[in-house]
Amino acid sequence: MRSCGECSLCCKVLAIKELEKPDQEWCKHVIKKKGCAIYADRPQVCKDFMCLWLNEKSKFPDSYRPDKIGAVFLPFDKPGGRQGLICYVDRQRPGIIYEQPLRDLLQTLSTRLQILVSFGGKKVMTKLGKQWITCDVILDDLTGKMDVFAKIPPVP
Repeated sequence: MRSCGECSLCCKVLAIKELEKPDQEWCKHVIKKKGCAIYADRPQVCKDFMCLWLNEKSKFPDSYRPDKIGAVFLPFDKPGGRQGLICYVDRQRPGIIYEQPLRDLLQTLSTRLQILVSFGGKKVMTKLGKQWITCDVILDDLTGKMDVFAKIPPVP
């Protein structure tokens, strides 16, 4: 089983309600290149967390560790039982989605799954045909399932 090692990108790009930590800010408990200062007493949500790279079923190579590619991937459920992936990107490195290997990874995955790219907040990018568009995130409070809404201009 993989371990985080020096990676702690999830502790920056994700919000952690139990620690009152907003997304895109470093958790105050992170010791960079070492890990969590409260590891033994961290919240349950942190104990249960597993990014796609940590999940051995994903088959992501070691070179795709989140701190190396600048993004954390997580699966999400869409209405109707479909699945997708959300890619949380460090807002301070937005151009990373156009660099290798993340660019090719997003391209490959988007041929099979809906991919949402988040730079924080309630907006994401997703692929429509060959074009990336910006969308609003919609979270169903009853089911916890996520979907996106985009205003697509009519084709003339």
